[in-house]
Amino acid sequence: MLFAGGNSFSQNQWDGNIMTLNGGHIYQAPYCEGISYSIVNYPKDEIKIYNDDFECIKLIKLYSNATKVVIHNVFCLTKGVFTNQNKYEFVTYGYYEVGEEYFKFAGIYNEDGECLYSFDDFTKNPSPFIVDNKLVINSYDNNEDEYAKIFTLAHSINNQPNAISQIQQQNSSKLYPNPARNSVTLEYDIQGQMQEMQIVDINGRVIANYLLDPSQKQVKINTSNYKKGVYVYRYGNNSGKFVVE
Repeated sequence: MLFAGGNSFSQNQWDGNIMTLNGGHIYQAPYCEGISYSIVNYPKDEIKIYNDDFECIKLIKLYSNATKVVIHNVFCLTKGVFTNQNKYEFVTYGYYEVGEEYFKFAGIYNEDGECLYSFDDFTKNPSPFIVDNKLVINSYDNNEDEYAKIFTLAHSINNQPNAISQIQQQNSSKLYPNPARNSVTLEYDIQGQMQEMQIVDINGRVIANYLLDPSQKQVKINTSNYKKGVYVYRYGNNSGKFVVE
């Protein structure tokens, strides 16, 4: 038996095959099903995502055209939760340099290095966290006044559809004309308080928000500035797709 600090351990409890990952820090990924760890490698210019067996399954670069990138930390690693895309997403911050110019960054990014949402900064204690389908960012403005941003995510971490095609039209709403050109009309039936409705494009970006009044039964959506393609509307437990030609 081995003794340490008053606790006893059997020798066969130790795994003799010690693994060392040089040049980085390991961070847990509690919000990402099937993924256990992410690592930021020194010189902190890339993010590697690891599975339970510590196999690297994804390498992510941010600001690949910069002459120097420093990623300080990674939070809230998920897949298909921030948007409707079946891609890894996370919150991070750091800085990058282009020649003699220096830029700070903080925001939500996907596995392609694309910034989905940027903010001025956020506190590291408490760090960003997710509760069901809400992301909470604690931050402060240029006057050092504290505030919190609360994001409603595309999906719950417990229910992750992986493609926009999985969104089905609900029976409690009707949208026409579909396909549309300049506008569409949504007929709905809600009770109680007003509800927020979002319009999302094929890339999972929220492009418009509407407040639905329970005393009304329809809302007109102006699509004259929308690009051709598939869009999703969602409010409460209702969602559906429409096409803009």
